[in-house]
Amino acid sequence: MMERVGKLIVTLVSLVTTTTAIAEPQAATTYSVSLTKSMSADADIDNGGQLGRQSWQLGARSNWTLAPTWRLSANLGIDWLDWDWKVPAQYAQQAPFESARRYHGNLMLSHQLGNGWSLMAAPTLQFAYANDASLADSKSYGIMAGAMRHYASGNYWGSEVLISTISVRSGFYR
Repeated sequence: MMERVGKLIVTLVSLVTTTTAIAEPQAATTYSVSLTKSMSADADIDNGGQLGRQSWQLGARSNWTLAPTWRLSANLGIDWLDWDWKVPAQYAQQAPFESARRYHGNLMLSHQLGNGWSLMAAPTLQFAYANDASLADSKSYGIMAGAMRHYASGNYWGSEVLISTISVRSGFYR
């Protein structure tokens, strides 16, 4: 299992390194790293019981300007998700899972169209598994495609589609 995680990390790092070589002759390059801890309050579940969650998320991102209207971004992340189940006795005090790990990465190419609009596409790979699940059986992949409009007020409107497990999200962002 750890060998496969190592191969995934080496592959994604080599993609980032290759991308850097392409992007360096142009201009602005930015890098960022984030570490986030979040906790949710306990929520009631059916037939009594409660569920709470806390997580740690570690992420790294790089952005390269390829041309005045073209940008390339690379994102890598590891998430540790832990659940606190308070299960009613009728379920023999067995929680379906206690923790999950998620490894994810993507490369995103975006193009500014003008008038505040931009288009983007990102091949995406993710491994997410809980308890005794196999990392090899936990992968999902696809291409995220989206469009976004930036308004002078600082607000954004965006919509994206993940082509693989078809999901659509849309909304305002600030």
